[in-house]
Amino acid sequence: MAVIVPVGRLFRLLDKVAPGLAVRYMKEGPDPVVGAGLVIVGILIMGIGGAATAHYLFNLGSVIAILGAVYFVAAVALSTYRDRGIREAEQNAQGNASAVGAKPKTDGTVAS
Repeated sequence: MAVIVPVGRLFRLLDKVAPGLAVRYMKEGPDPVVGAGLVIVGILIMGIGGAATAHYLFNLGSVIAILGAVYFVAAVALSTYRDRGIREAEQNAQGNASAVGAKPKTDGTVAS
C-alpha cells in the first residue's frame, strides 16, 4: 500500500506538468528506449570513472547500466505480453463474428 500512494501522486504531478502523458503511459506501458538510454549513460559514467580511477563512480555507472538493462528487458516483456493479449482478443472477436448462428458451448466459446 505504501508503494501505490507515491505512484499515484507521481502520476497526478505528471498530469499537471504534461497533461495526457500519464494516461498515455498507462495505456502504452513502459518505453524500452528509456532502459537503453540508461545503459548508455551508465557506460559513459563507467568510462569517466575508469579514466579518472574513481572506483565509486565506476561502480555507480555499473549499477545504472544494470538497472537500465533490467528496465529494458522488463519493458520489452510487458509490451510483448500486452500485444499478445490484444492480438488474441482480436482473433477471438473475429472468430466469434464469423460464427454467427453457431450454438454457443457451455464454457462460453462458440462451436463451429
